[in-house]
Amino acid sequence: MPPTLRCIFRSRHWQSGLLLILLVSLVRLVYLLWFCPYTLIEDEAHYWEWSRRLELSYYSKGPGIAWVIRASTDLFGTSEWAVRLPAVLFSALGAFCAAGLARDIAKTREGKLSSPHLTQENGLSSPQQTQEGGLSSPRNAIGLYAAAIYLAMPAFWVLGILITIDGPYLACWAAACWAAWRALTTGSLRAHAALGLALAAGFVFKYTVLLLVPGLLLAAWLAHRARRASAEPSPPTPTKRSLSLPPLGLLLTLATASLGLLPVLLWNAQHEWITIQHLLGHLGVKGGDIPPTPGESWSPLWTLELLGIQVGLAGPAILLAVYAAVCAHRERRTDPATWQGARFLLCCGLPVLIFYILVSFLAEPEGNWPLAAWVSAAPLGALGITGAIPLYRERLAAWRDKGKPGVRPHMHRIMAWRWTIGAGVIVALGFARADLLAKLPVIGPLVPQGRLMFADVRAADAARILDELRAETGLEPVVMAQHYGRTSQLAYYLPGRPTVYCAGASMEGPRKQYDLWPETALSNPETHASLLGRPALLVGGRFEQWVPAFARVVEIGQLEGEHKKGRLIYLGYGYRGFPETGGRAFQPATLQT
Repeated sequence: MPPTLRCIFRSRHWQSGLLLILLVSLVRLVYLLWFCPYTLIEDEAHYWEWSRRLELSYYSKGPGIAWVIRASTDLFGTSEWAVRLPAVLFSALGAFCAAGLARDIAKTREGKLSSPHLTQENGLSSPQQTQEGGLSSPRNAIGLYAAAIYLAMPAFWVLGILITIDGPYLACWAAACWAAWRALTTGSLRAHAALGLALAAGFVFKYTVLLLVPGLLLAAWLAHRARRASAEPSPPTPTKRSLSLPPLGLLLTLATASLGLLPVLLWNAQHEWITIQHLLGHLGVKGGDIPPTPGESWSPLWTLELLGIQVGLAGPAILLAVYAAVCAHRERRTDPATWQGARFLLCCGLPVLIFYILVSFLAEPEGNWPLAAWVSAAPLGALGITGAIPLYRERLAAWRDKGKPGVRPHMHRIMAWRWTIGAGVIVALGFARADLLAKLPVIGPLVPQGRLMFADVRAADAARILDELRAETGLEPVVMAQHYGRTSQLAYYLPGRPTVYCAGASMEGPRKQYDLWPETALSNPETHASLLGRPALLVGGRFEQWVPAFARVVEIGQLEGEHKKGRLIYLGYGYRGFPETGGRAFQPATLQT
């Protein structure tokens, strides 16, 4: 075991943070095994479909999510908890890296961060107390605080249970930030290699991990400028370290980071660079897979909604991080080392947030796009709270000694800390059984219960309809859906897990991964030939969109458990293909009920 890891597992203050992470992970695992009421949501089921067909990359994302789900299901089977197990593990990894980054920044402040051969177990010889503006570092708690903040942010908690690309992506972002801090403060080649590997791993989950790079370059440049302004010596010393970026380390980072780009680039080179088309479509610009909407112009609500969603995703941790940053900036002249750490964390988070705010002036963004900006909130908030707690205790003790006159002392950072943890507990308890919350007045209608549940109920109803259709026609029916999410859920929950076809691209929608797999692509001549003449259960879409592909189409209502109004189902008789997929000439059908 490397010396640094030995220090981590032997250190008493590290053990408290690790204990919290392990305890939360165990609770989540027990919950997923026996108490989770949620079926796979659409994205989870879709990524499970990817894991059934491993590739170097996929239409909209890198291969990372498919690889980890496949590894988990190969080991533990294809149950829901096994599909979601990587979410638990990556959440633990993200919290661990946030805690490590906070501790290392605190050690750098005290001049204790040296090479990876650090042998000092307890860091500071004694906790240090400063005035309110400073960020003191009683480091026997700072890792615990950082891990707690990371786990308590609402979106981060949910991503520790549901498996989407964001959970692993955030963990890789946190790992990259930690490695970058060590690389920039120690010049360690091992840290530079770790930085490159973290970026590579993050890239195969979500391409926007590259938005961390400008922030790291900005942090290095600002530190270099500050060092020159203060006439600090350039070479780092064991007791006073300044940010630097050795050329050899930079080359090593680039070399290891390129490992994540290779599979994505190779796959796209073989598929006409369709991922670029997908990304351009998300931005609503020319050349994307979604044509720009004519006459659509920027709405202020796009930007305001994006900012509002961030408050819901990160919760009071935003306020805690802001207080910490303001205090560090206020004391930057008397405590430049603390400001150096806070400035680094701001450089890691703010660029991605600013980037997507600018994007919101071009296209309507999704709320989770800037989520990685809040990874920095955990170590930054931890630095702030470790400075506030000793001061608060002093003030409280003095107030009690004086006979408790006037109003009880308070500190904004303490209040923000309590709100952060309180919000995390509320979200954890509420999300554990959202189905019960959905029964409450006022807030019940706001709970997205239908997105979390009833996929198995819908599939059971679909199986019943397929049995009736099979008996009626004497032919083996198939299932087609207009939306990729419903396609994936039916593929997972239908008995025998048959091939389910997504017809969205043939119905005025963008291409999806289903349109690239030979066995599911309706445009594939072999697939088209195997479906000719067969009946089908058709899920979603409009009646007139299905008419060209079948001799007769009958509307039959909705699947049991369907929560989305207007998502109807149909029976299709005599598949003949959509016109653009090689289907023969067709006669318009009439609506039957």
